[in-house]
Amino acid sequence: MGLFRKKPKQTQKEEYDSPIASVKFNDGSTILAANPQVTTRKVTHRDGRMYQIMMFDVSNYAKEGETLYVSNMKKVVVEKELNPDGTCDGLTKDEMRYYATQYVDQVFSGLHQDPSKICRYIGRYDPNSSKMIISPTVQQNFIDSELEPTIRAELEAKYAEKRAIDEARAAKEREEFLAKAAQENKAFLDREASMRQQRLASGRFELVRGSKDGRDDNYDGVDLISGDVLRVRNLCKVGKDIETNVYLYTANVSTTHNETDVELLTANEKVIAFATKVKIDQLAQTPAGKRKALEIFTKGNKEAEYGGGLKFIGNFDENAELISERLDSCPESIQNSVASISQKIEVNQNRINDSFRKANQRSGEDRDR
Repeated sequence: MGLFRKKPKQTQKEEYDSPIASVKFNDGSTILAANPQVTTRKVTHRDGRMYQIMMFDVSNYAKEGETLYVSNMKKVVVEKELNPDGTCDGLTKDEMRYYATQYVDQVFSGLHQDPSKICRYIGRYDPNSSKMIISPTVQQNFIDSELEPTIRAELEAKYAEKRAIDEARAAKEREEFLAKAAQENKAFLDREASMRQQRLASGRFELVRGSKDGRDDNYDGVDLISGDVLRVRNLCKVGKDIETNVYLYTANVSTTHNETDVELLTANEKVIAFATKVKIDQLAQTPAGKRKALEIFTKGNKEAEYGGGLKFIGNFDENAELISERLDSCPESIQNSVASISQKIEVNQNRINDSFRKANQRSGEDRDR
């Protein structure tokens, strides 16, 4: 059982109706005595003296800055002698400090070892011997039958109320967190959708790095299906069939959400090939031509697979319109070039994948050693 307190001076007023007493021991540990209470029970001993059964809280505690951490709370039960007129004064700080010290001494002497007990009876102070006198049987019966069940019920009700408050607060915080997360996610998706619409409207297809011979050009554009950034890399004009003026192109294609995303170069790229009667650099000179180029590369990005080898996506005319998706619709020289390139890519990808497998195998063997 534990309590949490902030700013002890304020807590003293809010939580307790009396001062708080603390006792520090030689080993550095400290206990807190507080919240004195008067029970309804009075007892008369053989010497004729009358006592009131009283109790107070005793707890371990630690202080960090302005925060007080309280734990392991028990109820220390004592007998305090009545005044001659039958009244009883409340427990003072000094008395609570003294009784708390007596309680700790009794614990170390072997008493109060049952951890399930909340109430700990320590007896009454005898001014003649200056010692605590314990009358365990009579008082313990009262504590076990009346005091302990009542206090336990009060504490359980208190903790149940605290749990309910904590659960309600946690549920509210979770609800607010989820609502905020949903709102932020919607805002993010709205921004993404807006960016995609802007890209689609722009029809962007720009050369970001060119080559002198047109065999290694890089373009940035927009995927006409997703609206994501379309990256066309290593666009290579492989060759031309002299008789039909058909060009053969190969390229690596991929998409990413943002233009600033890191570009990773791997062997398992989407690699496409296509035949066309118009050069891509000439096609990219007009907005309409850029749109046609984007249609070609969007088609390639959709149909090709990462690490799937060379994908022939079609034969296009001088207006970049699709004539056929079949490779046999192309001149024989184009077909032979595609077959040769496809074989080289397959060999290269197999070699790289084999290297990865061997590296992973060696890594596994090293872990097993």
